[in-house]
Amino acid sequence: WYLRRVREAVVSTQSTGDRQVLRFSAVWDDRNNMFGEMRPYTLHYYRVDDTIEVREQRQPNDGHDPFPVLIGRKKVPKARSNIPSNFPSAVMEISEHEITDWLTEKDLRVGETVVIMDRPFFLYDCDSFTQSFYQQMYGLSFSRVPVELGERKVEVKREIPPYNGFGSPQDSKQNCLSLIAQPPKKDVMKMLENDLKILRYAAV
Repeated sequence: WYLRRVREAVVSTQSTGDRQVLRFSAVWDDRNNMFGEMRPYTLHYYRVDDTIEVREQRQPNDGHDPFPVLIGRKKVPKARSNIPSNFPSAVMEISEHEITDWLTEKDLRVGETVVIMDRPFFLYDCDSFTQSFYQQMYGLSFSRVPVELGERKVEVKREIPPYNGFGSPQDSKQNCLSLIAQPPKKDVMKMLENDLKILRYAAV
């Protein structure tokens, strides 16, 4: 009797959540690391089995390798590192026996950050189906949160260092403008305008 009730509950859950996918737009802020940036992703939550998939939003000529799926479809633990201290993680993969708390649809909210595989994803938007689903099931209404994508722009002020006495000032300045040392460019127009013009001074 107990097993029959469990099967009926599983079938009922799968039938109500079949083909229902919650779709969120998210960003992973990795700008604190070298060459990091704001990377846009699409998070899919499959209600039929409570699994999550994270796919990258590709942009033309973005300079990234074509790997659209960042995290394959799987159940995601809330705290992946919260496992027993005696678990041999060096030789064994973490399974459902070690994880007791998983991410569900109740943990996903627009405007909040969710940690998936030790990566913080900020959810800033969702599609119309997800919006209506949370409105009907939980009475929540989401609105898009504006985010700025791309690298963190750091304004660098470039200054020419003072003349150090080696060579001419023009040579020193040219070495600051080019990685490979090049002779300073000559002002051709000034040479043509002042050709054969000589200034003479008398001095005692």
